[in-house]
Amino acid sequence: ATSKPKLIVRAANPWAALMPFDWESGADLGPLNLMKNEWGELAINVTNATALPMELDVTTAGAKSQAVSLFEVKFVEAFGFRIRGDALMPLRGKLRIPPGMTKQVWLRIDTREIHSGQHEGELKLSNASISTTQRYSFRVVNVEMPRPKLHVVNFSYMHWPIAKADPRGVERDLREHYVDTQVVVSSYLPNPVADANGNIAKPMDFTKLDQYMDLLPNTRLWIFFMGFEWDHRKMYPRPGEPGREKLFRQWLAAVISHVKKRGLGYENFSFLWHDEPSQKAMREIVMPSTRVLRSVDPKAQIWIDISSDNTAESITKSGGAADIWCPSSENLKWSFWKGKRTWFYDSASDKGRSPTGHYRHKLWVAVKYGATGNGFWTYTDSSNLWDDYAGSPTYSVVYDGPTGVISSKRWEAYRAGVEDYELCRMLKRAISGGAENGK
Repeated sequence: ATSKPKLIVRAANPWAALMPFDWESGADLGPLNLMKNEWGELAINVTNATALPMELDVTTAGAKSQAVSLFEVKFVEAFGFRIRGDALMPLRGKLRIPPGMTKQVWLRIDTREIHSGQHEGELKLSNASISTTQRYSFRVVNVEMPRPKLHVVNFSYMHWPIAKADPRGVERDLREHYVDTQVVVSSYLPNPVADANGNIAKPMDFTKLDQYMDLLPNTRLWIFFMGFEWDHRKMYPRPGEPGREKLFRQWLAAVISHVKKRGLGYENFSFLWHDEPSQKAMREIVMPSTRVLRSVDPKAQIWIDISSDNTAESITKSGGAADIWCPSSENLKWSFWKGKRTWFYDSASDKGRSPTGHYRHKLWVAVKYGATGNGFWTYTDSSNLWDDYAGSPTYSVVYDGPTGVISSKRWEAYRAGVEDYELCRMLKRAISGGAENGK
């Protein structure tokens, strides 16, 4: 009689749902073909088919070590008592599997420093009584993926706990996931000190802003969020209060001058007056503030996120309020965005969302509507990133680990979506070129 295996190892679809006691989850997706500079994902499910805990040594051979990183997929509990295989914990050579449970080994492929062609590798799992291997392969084609043109903003504020604990790791993680747009919250912008005549009495202190910007040197577009809904600086224009506008004009001129001295062009910075302004806020805050900026420097840009009680009809009254419009995803169908520089965003995210059906899908929506930017709330926050029941649920796509920032399947899926967007852009150019040549 043939003895039953103690260990079941099989290639799996990295994006398929996985439960701790699912012995047959996910099918192998087949050959993995990648462009140079594109990231790839492979997954291998490992099931302990015994009644005892199992510890395995895990090693890889074959493919270059700098190209393949190993992770253990950690199960987490999302709000609503939903178990998800999501967190990608770096695998340090040991995999522990409780009896009867399936764990997943995630292989992240980084093609930036390896040659084109076929790459073969082998994952070995062993202990004193078991030794088995699982082969894997991927192919890197001799075509380079350019840096994606899509603007990505995920509100990755550097004052959240994980960024304070691991600023370099967060900066690298954001860069490698194509986040090129950063929002600077109001508290990092300088406060003007005005004299009795409403003039700025002394040079503004840009220290906090400069320190913040220095943390993220690869940012392509900065959004300076004024927070005018709280009116801390008493600056946005209001009828019958000319001193506010006078101060605002001087403040804008000083900020624009400062960021230019840092080497930023007009395409590299913008202003956000009010987060998700209502129709009332559009009339009373956004439009007057934009009017002042246009008169101070007509080349400076305004970025604005649109949701709240705005409608397809009401937004037509705000045509010149912004240069970059970022409506919530459900409002992308409005005809108002046609011919405008349009992004879109979603206001919430959580562990219970599908990596592909929610996160990767966002970028397919961007292709459909011709959006040039995308984002969601949020890269991380100040909640407990591992426990949705320790206070308020977290909307973070990363976790805080013992050695720094930890990625997730959701975050890797979003990066894959950004690459999908770029692939579609390349395909459109190729089709257009072929049509022009009569092919």
